Amino acid sequence: EQLSALYMQQNKEFTSLAVKMLAKRLDLTEPKTLVNLSDMYRYLAVPFKAGQLLEQGMQQKVLPRNYDNLNKLADSWLAARENQRAAETLNVMITMDNTGESHLKLSQIYIRTEQWGKVVDTLSSAINKLKGNKLGQTHLMLGTAYYHLDNLEQAKDQFIKAAAFDAQKKQAGQWLQHINSLLEKKDEPAA
Repeated sequence: EQLSALYMQQNKEFTSLAVKMLAKRLDLTEPKTLVNLSDMYRYLAVPFKAGQLLEQGMQQKVLPRNYDNLNKLADSWLAARENQRAAETLNVMITMDNTGESHLKLSQIYIRTEQWGKVVDTLSSAINKLKGNKLGQTHLMLGTAYYHLDNLEQAKDQFIKAAAFDAQKKQAGQWLQHINSLLEKKDEPAA
């Protein structure tokens, strides 16, 4: 119904009608249909509805609570800016994830909500799982968290590690300049 209404707002009456007709035929007890419909909601920038659909499918045991389905659910909540729901989903996923990707997504929520201690805890447990630019991104995020926790030495250490990665080199360098100037001011005797 919502998808049909969106098409009506865009003056796509025939598409709106087709969606309404299709909705009457859809079997939402079929996992593949449910996932495809949620993917379409996300594609059409209706992520909240995608999240609701996936969550409902999992609660009704139509969809298994496996990593792939939970990942789609987390992505839906992230796109809908439902930070709490996304964090809850990602916390479940972390136990199933050997790549560290869930840790990164969860840490981004914690950064957005300025929960710096949780950023450190989450990324510290994933640092050995990540590789390449993801590892560089992790060091950059850890450096940012330590900076906001007023632990400049730890922040500096993380930014030095991040600077070793091409994708993070410039940003890490800027942070290092800032931290070095703060440390110099801290070391100057009071006038």
